[in-house]
Amino acid sequence: MIMNTKNLSRLKGMPLLLAAAALAACSSDQPAAAPAESQQWTLVVGVSKTDAPIADATRGVQAGTGETLISKWTAGTTAEVYDEADNLVGTLVADASNDGTTTLRGTVSGTSYTPGESTLTLYSPSRTLSYGGQTGTIASISQKDFLYGTVTVQSVSMQRNMLSTTDCQFTRLQAFTKFTFEFPMKSVQISADGLEGSPLTITTAETETSEFYVALRNTVGVEKTYNFFGTAANGTTTFLGTKLGTLYYNDYSTTSVNLQPSVENGNVTADWTNETQNPEIHP
Repeated sequence: MIMNTKNLSRLKGMPLLLAAAALAACSSDQPAAAPAESQQWTLVVGVSKTDAPIADATRGVQAGTGETLISKWTAGTTAEVYDEADNLVGTLVADASNDGTTTLRGTVSGTSYTPGESTLTLYSPSRTLSYGGQTGTIASISQKDFLYGTVTVQSVSMQRNMLSTTDCQFTRLQAFTKFTFEFPMKSVQISADGLEGSPLTITTAETETSEFYVALRNTVGVEKTYNFFGTAANGTTTFLGTKLGTLYYNDYSTTSVNLQPSVENGNVTADWTNETQNPEIHP
C-alpha cells in the first residue's frame, strides 16, 4: 500500500514537535532567575553582645554584681540593615532576652543576594550616633548602647523570599565609664579633643550626686586630656579639673576625678585607662 505523501510529511514532523514540547516542559522545571526589580526578603539573624557594659530594665541593660555590667535585650530593640552599596535596606526587631544573645527579625529589600559573597551591615539601634541627653545613670547609658556588626548571606530561598545569614557578633561603638567625683554635683560638662558631641553635659535627675555613669566615644587607644566642669545644685558653685584618659570600645571602666572649686582651677594628672581592648572597631 502506498502511503499518502502529505500524511508522511506530517509523521516526519511529529518527532520534532514532541522534542520541542519536551524541551519546553523541562525548561519550566528550572529554578526561576532572580527578578531584576527590588523585592522584600524575610531575614532572621541570631546576634550577641558581650557583658561588661550595659544593664537596666529600660532598654538593654541591668546592673551586675560589683562593677560588672551585664548585657540583655529588650523586646522591640531595633537594628538598621545596610547593603554593600551602603543603602538602608531594612530594619530588624529584637526578641526579649535576659542575656547578651537574641534573635533579630524583619524584612530587607534588594534585587538579589549571592550566598557566600553578599554581606549586610547591622547597626543597633541605628547608625545615627548621639550621646547627648545623658543623666548619669546606668539606665541612661543603656540608651546609648550603639552596636555594629556584619553578616554574610549563606542561602537564598526564591520560593519563600527568605535569606539566611551567619550570626552577628556585635561590637560597641563607645566605652562606658563610671566617674566618681570628690564633690556632689547637679551636672558635669565633659570635653576633650575628638570626643563625640563635645562638650557633653550630664545632668542628674537627683538633687545632686557624686557618681555619674557616662557613655563616651573618642579615638580608640589614644590618650586624651578630658576637661571637667561641674555645677552644684545651687547653680553658682562650680568645679574644674582635668584627667588623662584612654578609651577602648566594648569596655566598662571606673575612675575617680578630683575636681577643685573653680577659683583654684585644680589639675589632676592621674591616668584613667580601660582595661579591656577591642581593636576591631568600625570607623
